[in-house]
Amino acid sequence: VFSVLYVAISGIARRPGPTELPFFEAVRSSSTRIAHLQAALLAANARADAAEALLASVKRETSAQPVGAKPAPVPSGGTSIAASVLEEAAWERSADNQRLHDLIERVANPRREVLLALANDVMMCSNRKTCWWNGGNVLETFLKSLQRLQLRNFVILSLDDATHEFCERFGHVPSLRLELPVPTAQQGSRGANMISTLKYGLLRQVLLMRFSVLVVDLDLVFLKDPFEHLHRDADVEASTDGFSASWAGGQIQSVHEPRMGWGAGGLYVQHFTL
Repeated sequence: VFSVLYVAISGIARRPGPTELPFFEAVRSSSTRIAHLQAALLAANARADAAEALLASVKRETSAQPVGAKPAPVPSGGTSIAASVLEEAAWERSADNQRLHDLIERVANPRREVLLALANDVMMCSNRKTCWWNGGNVLETFLKSLQRLQLRNFVILSLDDATHEFCERFGHVPSLRLELPVPTAQQGSRGANMISTLKYGLLRQVLLMRFSVLVVDLDLVFLKDPFEHLHRDADVEASTDGFSASWAGGQIQSVHEPRMGWGAGGLYVQHFTL
């Protein structure tokens, strides 16, 4: 799967032809959306700065007051700013998220770190037509590798009853059965693709719960406890499926599309998804 960034290279200046107009309309629309996004980010940063200044001011005033003194009133509008910032930083208190929070709270290590994996029946290859390897239960192999390492701070999110029942039969598997809606763009695609799209929303919620999370695929085997080999020197780290340095980091390619007239030449970046 490629993420493609197309950069048009200008040539001789002239009025675009009829076949080129859709391209320029798309560029204009994208520029407008980017401008709106930048404005929204600037507004959010301003609100965050205002809330931080307000909280610091209240803290200073509170510490300076004598014991038993009545707290100073919060400036007009300050309460709403602080409340909105705190609300944006809170995780969604749905029933499923509460169950997820309680389970992670129970199994996380003292650093509040947890390994998180999503699984459905495709990973068990119960139907040879839906798995793209030569058979074999990938989920079982994954769980055996964790069992061999005596890893306890992990959670399997089961997306169907068969997978959840298998985890229960395997024994000592912190498994949570969830019903997660698949985004419209991925409906009807392969099971692995649909699972991949669900990771990001879950990752956001777990981070808002103030846990550190290592999201992994099931088609791997750990030879050592991964949490004993993390440098923890970055806020976010990710691996890639790229099979070479150029594919992993991205490589620039060129394209020539005669129908685009003077903008026929272009560059794009190819890289594997995370």
